[in-house]
Amino acid sequence: MDKVSVEEEGLINRKQNKDFSACKNYIPVIVEPYPQTKLKKIDENKWLFNKDSTLYPVMYKIHENLNGAKNMYFYVKRQNGRYALLKHENKLQLVFKKYKSNDGFLHVYYHNDMINRSKLLDYCFYFAQIVIVFYLVLFIYGYLKMHEYI
Repeated sequence: MDKVSVEEEGLINRKQNKDFSACKNYIPVIVEPYPQTKLKKIDENKWLFNKDSTLYPVMYKIHENLNGAKNMYFYVKRQNGRYALLKHENKLQLVFKKYKSNDGFLHVYYHNDMINRSKLLDYCFYFAQIVIVFYLVLFIYGYLKMHEYI
């Protein structure tokens, strides 16, 4: 008989124990911290949410359990192993259909920083800072020239 890993055994147990026949209008969500987050782990991390709602109740519940932590971002794991950023206006049912895992749950990860951020976004931010400083220097130079200080 082949050995079963701990992760596979947990998956088998969850599949055998889940009885969602009474909860057809609800989506099971497991909330986990992103591996490199500085935020604490939530003790109560398995919830059922109405399938017709948006992601806002999920995010609110996590935020509430972390005592109002600031700079929180929420992700789901894609099939390719990368993470997708969630927005609070996304419909929970659509996110569940697209990102549910093999165990039948939607795994939502929270983190205190953005991940998978594009380098292009960083370059745009630095470029904008340079432009602002340039125009500030031009403004000060023009002001001093106008009042004949230079």
